[in-house]
Amino acid sequence: MRDVRTGRSLHPNSLTSLARHIFSQQISRSLDPRRRGARTSPTCCCLPLDVRFANDFHVHILPVDLNDRTSFRRFGVDRSTGSAARAEWKNVPMSKSEHVGLTANQVEAFIDDGFVKIEAAFSPDLAKQCRDALWAEIGLSADHPENWTEPVVRVAFNGSPPFVNAANTPRLHRAYDQLAGEGRWLPPEGLGSFPIRFPSPASPGDDGWHVDMSFGTENPDFMQWRANVTSSGRALLMLFLLSDVGPDDAPTRIRKGSHFTIARELLPYGTQGATLRQLSADGYASTESCNIALATGAAGSVYLCHPFLVHAAQPHRGQRPRFMAQPPLLPKGAFDPAVAPSPVQIAIRRACSLTF
Repeated sequence: MRDVRTGRSLHPNSLTSLARHIFSQQISRSLDPRRRGARTSPTCCCLPLDVRFANDFHVHILPVDLNDRTSFRRFGVDRSTGSAARAEWKNVPMSKSEHVGLTANQVEAFIDDGFVKIEAAFSPDLAKQCRDALWAEIGLSADHPENWTEPVVRVAFNGSPPFVNAANTPRLHRAYDQLAGEGRWLPPEGLGSFPIRFPSPASPGDDGWHVDMSFGTENPDFMQWRANVTSSGRALLMLFLLSDVGPDDAPTRIRKGSHFTIARELLPYGTQGATLRQLSADGYASTESCNIALATGAAGSVYLCHPFLVHAAQPHRGQRPRFMAQPPLLPKGAFDPAVAPSPVQIAIRRACSLTF
């Protein structure tokens, strides 16, 4: 693995050197989205090697009356107050198909399998804009494969308009409501992290099975990061395909139904939760019997996944680099048992035979 900022090589199997590299220069502070001005979010235990930050000016794409209107408004965010600016940017017509949400069968499949694929969640043009920005970010080119010397190069976060737009389409907002609960999530301020995978015979060194942790990320030891049975700090795991991804293009591997097993394993730990070290002590052997699905699809596809879903990277055996973002959808507040359960919570309840 290579740090594209410094050019320094990192041994892919050295967790110690990796952790030291990542958390130097107070990078651990930036990984906590609850801190004011944070520009990245907790991702999987495969941590970013190249921390890239967007400009201080962030944007939100906010839908305007999705039931009746066909427009988007874009507002700047004042970092000093967190409030949206008044000026409207522009209206963009949206087709009727963008208003269509998940079907009842898709929601039930999400509960049972732990994920749902949304095709054409954002446009191919937006996907290309994102790829172009990432090519520039890492200093490589699609036209010079001789320079693709590493199996994976990472960028932590990008909050520029193409990435904000891709994460906030009406179709995705509707799906967020349907799976995480209406109004119970925060509009993404961008996308990241980005594990950009290149064709290579070498092992990427980050392809182990894992579950993403969601809180306690201020701890410099990422093996101490935590998850709990109510999924504090994370509403969804999301996979945004920014390039076409076929079976040979390092698609993320997903263990179908593994979220049920993880929910049961988290239950004894209560609200304090389990650390990544505790949860991964046996290498997720309890989910080995799960069928495997591959996160393939055309650029613009998005996989919305249960926070407890066990997943893994894999080597790239194809021809063209794979561009993908793997951000969390962050919850707006703490778990409230008085509110009707969302499909995310229903899956947990079914797994643990709970009544909350």
